Amino acid sequence: MWTKDESFKGIIKESMEQHLPDSRLWALQKVLCKLRQPLKNLNRNRYADIYTQQPKAIEELTKIKTQLQQDPGNKALLQREATSRNHYVKVNQSAISLIKQQGKADWIAYRDECSRLFMSRIKQRKAMSSIYTLRDHTDQWVEGFEEVAEVMTKCYQELLGKKEQHRSMVDHQSRAMLEY
Repeated sequence: MWTKDESFKGIIKESMEQHLPDSRLWALQKVLCKLRQPLKNLNRNRYADIYTQQPKAIEELTKIKTQLQQDPGNKALLQREATSRNHYVKVNQSAISLIKQQGKADWIAYRDECSRLFMSRIKQRKAMSSIYTLRDHTDQWVEGFEEVAEVMTKCYQELLGKKEQHRSMVDHQSRAMLEY
């Protein structure tokens, strides 16, 4: 809804035209900092009371329409009715847009129940598949993820060996003898 405002593009251009630093990330940060206050002012001046603007706009439109019913040929009233109708449509669209944004924000904040349940099940399975306690080679219980990791590492090092054994190449004659 803010992007559809007439002054929005001017505010953005004003912030972008100033000299920007070399780094793009730094430039983006500076632009966003410069935009913060003007966009707050835009919101405060035009969109903060959007729900109170709706009844005022419909009241003004109905008032002009009743005047038009009594004097249908009045061009000034026709002009005012068109501008009032456009204003009411803009206010209504802004209110609907705000409701949509609030709904999206609520959904992001709370998510839907199914995805929350799904994620909790994944966490449960992950917790169940992790090993928290283990008995080491001296038959003592070890607790904690890091301690269990050390015991398992030592066990596999003993099983596989600590040194890397180099194998020699088998030549064709030795291979032929092995096949015989």
